[in-house]
Amino acid sequence: EEQGETNDDSTHACIPLLLSMLVDDEVSIVLQNFRPQPEFLSSGKKRQRGFSSVLYKDHALKLCYLYNGIIPLHFQVSCNEPFKVCCELDSLSRTLQNTLQDICTILNQDAKNSLFSVVSRLLLSLNKLSTDIGVSPMCTFECVKNLDLLLFLMRCAAASRNQSATLCTPIPHYDCVVHDPGRIMLAVTNRLDSFKIQRNQQPCSHQEQLLLSFLSTLPWANEGTSTTVSTIKGDKATKINVCINVDLGDETPYFTRQRKERGVIRAFHGTHIEAVWSILNHGLLYNKSLKKHGSMMGEGVYLSTSYNVAYFFATSNSKPLNPKVWQHSCFWKLTNMTRKPNDDNYRVSCYAVVEANILLPPDSPKGDSTRRDGKYYVVPNQRDINMTKIHLTLEIERQWSISSTFLFLAFAILIAVYLSLE
Repeated sequence: EEQGETNDDSTHACIPLLLSMLVDDEVSIVLQNFRPQPEFLSSGKKRQRGFSSVLYKDHALKLCYLYNGIIPLHFQVSCNEPFKVCCELDSLSRTLQNTLQDICTILNQDAKNSLFSVVSRLLLSLNKLSTDIGVSPMCTFECVKNLDLLLFLMRCAAASRNQSATLCTPIPHYDCVVHDPGRIMLAVTNRLDSFKIQRNQQPCSHQEQLLLSFLSTLPWANEGTSTTVSTIKGDKATKINVCINVDLGDETPYFTRQRKERGVIRAFHGTHIEAVWSILNHGLLYNKSLKKHGSMMGEGVYLSTSYNVAYFFATSNSKPLNPKVWQHSCFWKLTNMTRKPNDDNYRVSCYAVVEANILLPPDSPKGDSTRRDGKYYVVPNQRDINMTKIHLTLEIERQWSISSTFLFLAFAILIAVYLSLE
């Protein structure tokens, strides 16, 4: 307009491409704005009650909303125009079914809405729902396949030093203000035993029901898989490797389009175990307050094409796990250990390495583009990272207890006295 000239043919030719890019980018925008955000991105503001999970899969958005904090409501929004909303109504009361059907009908009547607008209006309607729509008080939670793994990772985040409020989110939506989520989550999970829960042998308090219902809605809780391989390193130590196949949905349309243009490479990121809970739920995010090893190549998430390099950074400045974490049934079931060591005789350490596909740097780098230096990559933009696996290495080392040390010294003194008498 400033030049006073336009090319109508080129403009009309670009319209389909621009619309395609807009829809592709809008999926990423929805994921960025409606997925639960970590505590360090909230800027101290209390977030409004929203979706417990948002997943992009099979060209649709799969959203879960916890009604009354305990009843999962599952929605699906198609990502192709016209955007249609549908809801899974099984196992819901008739009154709640009718209410949700009315919401979907109203949203589907306006086909001119954008994807972002549809999801926004859906969330607004759910937040306005009455807290009592013919719901039975005896609601049961869905079975969580990876419950022991979830409890272990949440407890690692909850027991982290000076970072519990940052790394322990997301957590269930409680009516009261939670000033110390780490302490609350340790107290709630202390009473949970997956063996008794799955067999309905353990009555759950309201807080425990909220937690179990929340965990059942996490996208990787039931879809992802984990494998455990135990390697004995001798009489004093055991090394256990746990591989988590992360299922956080399909690649976004943006990532797929950029993959074709720029290509991808497999890379690894070493981190401390207390950060894994946040990473699994929020992805790899850069935050200045959480960096451990500086930023010589600028700001962004640091990765390496070498697993050994990432493992080195995972073990660097790492400390043994707090006994509060592993003195719990979830740890023994996760590691398939039959004997339960106590904190006097054992020291437990855990190291985490994230495996991901990252987009290669573009031909014309911009300010937020991926940077490379040899085997190292720095990725400032989270959209350029697609996590695939998380590798956990647990080392359980037997230590000399005080009583054992005392007996050994006493025996050594007796031998010395006996030899001196001869």
